[in-house]
Amino acid sequence: FLEKAQIPIIKKKPKTFLGIAKQPHYENVISNLYAFYFQVNEVHQLNDLFISSLLELIKSSQTGNQVADLEEFSDFRCETEYTTEKGGRIDILLSNDEQGIIIENKVYHYLSNDLDDYWDSIELEAHQKVGIILSLTPVSDIKHNGFINITHLDLLNKVMENIGSYIMAAEDKYVVFLKDFYQNISNISKSYMEEKELKFYYDHQVRIKQTLKFNKAVKDHIINEVEKAGQDLEGLEMVS
Repeated sequence: FLEKAQIPIIKKKPKTFLGIAKQPHYENVISNLYAFYFQVNEVHQLNDLFISSLLELIKSSQTGNQVADLEEFSDFRCETEYTTEKGGRIDILLSNDEQGIIIENKVYHYLSNDLDDYWDSIELEAHQKVGIILSLTPVSDIKHNGFINITHLDLLNKVMENIGSYIMAAEDKYVVFLKDFYQNISNISKSYMEEKELKFYYDHQVRIKQTLKFNKAVKDHIINEVEKAGQDLEGLEMVS
């Protein structure tokens, strides 16, 4: 079995700064990073890369009658933890006097927010605003017609797809930060093990368990032999 089987090598996920800081999945930290990159005039010099990438995804994701008119979206404010009428918190709000994008950032938590409250707190007509559930995995049970689902990885994949025309003007330091952020999102979005690795285990689990038992038996044997040798040496005088 050991000679013939092509035993998979599990690749470790690359370390990120957020991972080292023990904050890879904190929603408020991730929201603050998004807010920084969404702001067009920030020091990163990536201009409208993030908002234009998001608008592309919104356009391709919206269906039905309630479609927001966001072809042009500029001069917007970017706010985090925006207080709603009922005391809730919108994770990220992008808005100007005529348009709004309501973003609920979900990392590992299930969707239990009062989306009606979020929606009604932004006093714009339905066609002037859109809500987004930004999640690690697709969400199918959004109980509000004004909200759509986009995954974190979809957004950052789109950002990386579009970054080429922005890269020369961008500040290198913040491009490095962005790449690290992208890796962090990739790490928490994807399973530690791939499907083919799990399949190998389930196909060969009996032999794998036998191998583990044999490995333990050998280690136990070595420990016992060392202990026996130590007992045999007790009481012997060392001769120089």
